[in-house]
Amino acid sequence: MKGQHWNAQAVGSLLQTATRPSLLVPHVRVSGVDAIDFARLRRSGATAVVFDKDNTITAPYALSIHPPILHAWQQSISVFGRENVVIVSNSAGSKNDKGHKEALRIQEALGVHVLRHTEKKPGGAHELLAHLNNRPPSEVAVVGDRLLTDVVYANRMGAVSILTTNIITEKGDNSFAIVLRRFEKRVLLPMLELFGVKSPQNSVADRYKSEA
Repeated sequence: MKGQHWNAQAVGSLLQTATRPSLLVPHVRVSGVDAIDFARLRRSGATAVVFDKDNTITAPYALSIHPPILHAWQQSISVFGRENVVIVSNSAGSKNDKGHKEALRIQEALGVHVLRHTEKKPGGAHELLAHLNNRPPSEVAVVGDRLLTDVVYANRMGAVSILTTNIITEKGDNSFAIVLRRFEKRVLLPMLELFGVKSPQNSVADRYKSEA
């Protein structure tokens, strides 16, 4: 399933966060997945880790982990257990993924569950939590490269939001996603920093950062 469909949820979230700008601020910022200490994250109280796919763990629409982060990916599975590592994509596993064929391809290639969901991020957190047996959302860490989807998705549900600031590649990526991501990181995030907006309270994120 090449290309991402229009995501009104992501655009709508920009308007919704006008009254709650803290939803746009990640608890943790890292250059990439390889900069996350998964053992420390687990010690801090996280029991599951959720990854966005494109430009977080793979190149856009690729079926293999980006080589420089392969060891970190394997570490996340070793630390949390394969059943507690989930991929949530706004293309694969969504209602636009006919027969969930793309989700099945990614599961087979990467070896972890790809969430089936009816709402695109930042909506649909209830579907993720149901898959994780309704564990406390504060114990879930969400890793992704986008503010309006991944970070808002995590912060809305009360999870730990981890933003990867370096993308893997824009080559082959959805053009709308490229424009929005550049706006988020070059304009929106610096503006939030300028006004001193902080991320929502999360005890797991606080413990993780205090150990650094």
